[in-house]
Amino acid sequence: MEFVSRPRADFIIKPLTLNDVKEVDDFWPYKSAGSPYIISRNIKYNLSMGAYHPESGELCAWVIHSELGTLGLLYVKNNYRRRGLAEDLVVRICRTLAEQDCDASAHIEDTNEASTRLFKKLGFRPIEYNYWFIRADHEIASKASVAPVAGLYGQTMKNG
Repeated sequence: MEFVSRPRADFIIKPLTLNDVKEVDDFWPYKSAGSPYIISRNIKYNLSMGAYHPESGELCAWVIHSELGTLGLLYVKNNYRRRGLAEDLVVRICRTLAEQDCDASAHIEDTNEASTRLFKKLGFRPIEYNYWFIRADHEIASKASVAPVAGLYGQTMKNG
């Protein structure tokens, strides 16, 4: 699939900067003590795209190409949804990846129906199923010696 983006006058589209780390972290459902480091490392060393309000400069939506080689942290703030921002950001970052002879793929949780629909619309298809285990950051009330683990599941989708 050829990724074609349209010019936008309603938002400024540009790479994220390290000044955006706190904002991205605040909206990440897996926020933890170490997540600002993870996000800053990804912004610094990988591709990213953000949509900024042209007057206020507010970061309204973003996507990051993670160290795993997949698109991630795709998010559009509630009051900016239904404007095509997620699709536009994904198309732009996929086009940049294609120009670098890189494939685009994304990990999507099963419960994220909106992202699944978007990526299927853009020609992505499921290629494998994944299980992620995340250690909880909070102290356990019981005397267990191992932190509880939250299990997530979803699919990896690839374009083409």
